[in-house]
Amino acid sequence: MAASYEEFFARRELKPGQNSSVRVFDLATGQIEEVYATASAIVGTANWTYNDTLVFNANGRIFQVSVAGGQPQLIDFGRTDLNHDHTLSPERDAIYLTTNGCDLLRGSLAGGPPVVVTDNHDGLVARYAHGVSPDGGTLLFTGGNTNGWLAPYHIYALDLASRQVRQLTDSAPFRDDGPEFTPNAEWIYLQSDRAAQLSGHMQIFRMRPDGTDLTQITHDARVNWFPHPSPDGRHLVYLSYEPLVVGHPFHVFVDLVVLELPSHAEVARFEIFGGNGSLSENGWSPDGQKFSFTEYRLCQEQTRHQEGDMAT
Repeated sequence: MAASYEEFFARRELKPGQNSSVRVFDLATGQIEEVYATASAIVGTANWTYNDTLVFNANGRIFQVSVAGGQPQLIDFGRTDLNHDHTLSPERDAIYLTTNGCDLLRGSLAGGPPVVVTDNHDGLVARYAHGVSPDGGTLLFTGGNTNGWLAPYHIYALDLASRQVRQLTDSAPFRDDGPEFTPNAEWIYLQSDRAAQLSGHMQIFRMRPDGTDLTQITHDARVNWFPHPSPDGRHLVYLSYEPLVVGHPFHVFVDLVVLELPSHAEVARFEIFGGNGSLSENGWSPDGQKFSFTEYRLCQEQTRHQEGDMAT
């Protein structure tokens, strides 16, 4: 049986001399600042709240740290089975969480027991939270009736009031993943390998909220994951692997790419060492001027050449 996404993620460890570095990119200046670094845990992508704290997953729990730096504080949900698939409510005072058992939860950023929002009669065994509609009424998630590293997942919309689930895409035998609304709710951005010759060779797509008008946005040889529209609707950031990479591995060199909306013209690109976990969730600041990401550096002055030396 193929290992689940969480099993792959759980096996991941930092190498000697490697750390998780939570960073912020300033779109106006092109500058990158480190907010927090640790060599003791795999830190996932952070969501950005209205009070300028970054909310991230580590060791199955959720923490928050000021954008200005300092020590992270635990947001105590009374659980240690939370993975890095999480997203904030439009008010940015609550968070939708995914458990290792693929249940979807809603919790207050003040902490306390989260509420299960999963419809356990939807026939799915895999569910991963990704985006909430601007009105707060719909949670987008990736899911399927099998679970695995490259399982044929689809995009689903969960009505949070009725708990009714609608399937928006049917990509079998391919995979659709990472859905997020634009701030005007006119589009959902996602990644899919439906146009690829190789399973897991993702490109960026967008579609209407009812699943119609599915259109491919990127057409390059690279493997593109995790599109995140900015809150002001002006930009989109995504993670780009080198050509022929399958899936979304960790501990590799990747590019973070910023496109202008609605033109999809590239306005920024820079390389980091990371991959899985670096940009898995939306890390845009509320004003759309900055975004957070996580890098997993092996040394302070790491370069592509030095990493090649280490690997040998």
